[in-house]
Amino acid sequence: MANPLDYLKEKTQTKFDYFYYPLNEGYGAICNQLYKDIKDNVLLETHVIGLEHQKGKIKTIVFKHNNQENRLHVDKVISTLPIDLLAKMLDFELPLTYQAVNAVYLLIKKEKVSNLHWIYFIDRDISINRLVEFKNMSSLNTPHELTVLCAEVTQNHPNIIRKVIDDLTRIGYITKKDVLDTKIVRNKYG
Repeated sequence: MANPLDYLKEKTQTKFDYFYYPLNEGYGAICNQLYKDIKDNVLLETHVIGLEHQKGKIKTIVFKHNNQENRLHVDKVISTLPIDLLAKMLDFELPLTYQAVNAVYLLIKKEKVSNLHWIYFIDRDISINRLVEFKNMSSLNTPHELTVLCAEVTQNHPNIIRKVIDDLTRIGYITKKDVLDTKIVRNKYG
């Protein structure tokens, strides 16, 4: 029998012959379809302010919607709240800390930067954990002469966008003049 660690040493490119990804709307197409199926039971822009529970079961969700406090009696709950906040609402402490994740988007003046979907970085001198080029998922309805990169960053830097651009330039992936625009999306519950 082969060493099980040999399996981990193989290139992942040899393990997958194809990759399913929505051609239109990207990953959002999956979320949008799920939403269409349940939208009558979904409240957007709603703040959960409490949970009432008995014998280990949530019975009522207390929430604020359109500046009004409401109560919803439930049989089942699917929660997307941060787990420590959910625990607090259920009257117990779960002392977790979170690592913020910053998604740094770069609009690049090139048809493509690479043919890879994802690139993972393990060098601590590079701020990026994972780099995604969305055009490699689906190039449908994308401009021919431009591409978008998204760098996921968990390190703290005074100017994260500049650090990402400097890192990608230093390793020869892009040049600074390739970058037409930038955007950062912060998620404190990474």
